[in-house]
Amino acid sequence: MLGFIPDLSMVTSAAFKASGDIIAVLGVTRGHVGGSEYLSTIHGQVAGEPPPLDINSEARLHTACLQGIESGIIKSAHDCSEGGLAVALAECCVLGPGSPIGAVINRDMLQGRPDFYLFGEDQSRIVVTLEQRHVSNLVRVGESYGVPVEIVGEVGGDSFTIDQLINVSAERIKDAYFGFLEREMK
Repeated sequence: MLGFIPDLSMVTSAAFKASGDIIAVLGVTRGHVGGSEYLSTIHGQVAGEPPPLDINSEARLHTACLQGIESGIIKSAHDCSEGGLAVALAECCVLGPGSPIGAVINRDMLQGRPDFYLFGEDQSRIVVTLEQRHVSNLVRVGESYGVPVEIVGEVGGDSFTIDQLINVSAERIKDAYFGFLEREMK
């Protein structure tokens, strides 16, 4: 995809920026696993319908995210696609320059089957971070566009943790993410 960014100060990367930042998801997580990496990798099945896409919801989501970025509310933003929410969050831990940074995700936010919630590949979702003082502003932006805002955790530490379900060091994620191709070529 190609786009034009008229103001380079508005470029927003996917990487988590600072410990203490709040992690939120813009959009709705339903846990749709049809055709997902999870279904293929864990259950050895390539089956099911892909998640539905509502182009109007998608447009409102991107407009709300852009407004959050332009108003200085959103510090980082990353699409939630292949691999689902858990993979997007793990990527955010390691995509920045320097040492990776961890995250603690609230178990209370999990709805339905935790595996479907974390690895479902629902469309129209963006993982964002922001300072605590901006949470109510982001919620207002979301409401003005009909985009749900779900607070899911906090940036910090040296591990990516979701209660007793996932606890892996950010360094291990970084090694797996950036070292995979080299290991496969040996």
